Amino acid sequence: MISPQLIEEIRGKTDIVAVISEFVKLRKAGKNFTGSCPFHSEKNPSFTVSPDKQLFHCFGCGEGGNVFSFLMKAESISFAEAVEELASKVGIAVEKPTRSGLSNSEKDKLFEIMNLAANFFGKMLAEAGGQAARDYLKQRGITEETTKTFHLGFA
Repeated sequence: MISPQLIEEIRGKTDIVAVISEFVKLRKAGKNFTGSCPFHSEKNPSFTVSPDKQLFHCFGCGEGGNVFSFLMKAESISFAEAVEELASKVGIAVEKPTRSGLSNSEKDKLFEIMNLAANFFGKMLAEAGGQAARDYLKQRGITEETTKTFHLGFA
């Protein structure tokens, strides 16, 4: 997960006009910039970019947002990809988190805990107190082999 502070830093250092200008020919119109919307076809420009607010809006189709949402829509990419792309443009390094966010030793501990729990509940199923659960599994057509294969248990 990318921290909100880092996202805000990237957004603050990014020039929304420069980014959108890579996709849309913009003209200065007072404090803002206008151009033809890249998200729908139009004859008269209705697309506005506000550098002060760091926002864009199309009065024709209603699309709007910040520099991240523009890039996501324009390039059909995810939020994380948009953040990474803009970070590289402004020279900010974004660490890619591990898939689960856990170290290998933490994963090993959790795996061991899950195995202990599976073994415990498997033993509970095999003991006398698990007879009702075994009868239920048999009634459902679940064999002992299936029970062992899928580590079914009883609590």
